[in-house]
Amino acid sequence: IAPNNMIDNELETTASSHSITVEKVGLCHELFAYFINRSRTKKLISFLIITSLILVVIEYILYNNVHISSFTSNFLDWMAAHGDVAVLYYIIMMSLLTLFFVPPSLFVFASGFIFQDVYGGSGIVVAWVSSFIGALIGGSLGFWRARYLSRDLVEILMRRYPILRAVDVAIVKNSLRIMMLMRLNPLIPFGVMN
Repeated sequence: IAPNNMIDNELETTASSHSITVEKVGLCHELFAYFINRSRTKKLISFLIITSLILVVIEYILYNNVHISSFTSNFLDWMAAHGDVAVLYYIIMMSLLTLFFVPPSLFVFASGFIFQDVYGGSGIVVAWVSSFIGALIGGSLGFWRARYLSRDLVEILMRRYPILRAVDVAIVKNSLRIMMLMRLNPLIPFGVMN
């Protein structure tokens, strides 16, 4: 990524070529135009993500997490009964939790107890390795989603909010240092960080 003045020129050129200026068009209109002009694949993936988030919010508000709690309890019971296959399904579930911004802390904690019962003394190591692999896959999928599906959205927001542009430039210049500092910050959720 280029220095700030080159970014400003590029953003102005992009905005003028699409007849969109920050001052004349509201953020809602610009976001609506962005979603309308996306490819079919990006629209489908966005629809699935938004629908799943809406369902989770409805579950939380209307049903007080009854279905999610029972699913989690049933899944953990199933893991205890199915040993080796459970590790694979745990990795998949861990990847999905990481991908959909759900904090997996209690799930990881429960897996330690379950795998300890199933595998004995090496259960903690199995839980740690499978949690690491699941978080790695989920983080990689989250990076792919942000990089290839949401980059246009980030560019729209960077035109509006200079702090986002400054963070983007800082990550390009000192990527390892910035990412390590952001990982140390407990206020930024793990899923958002990915």
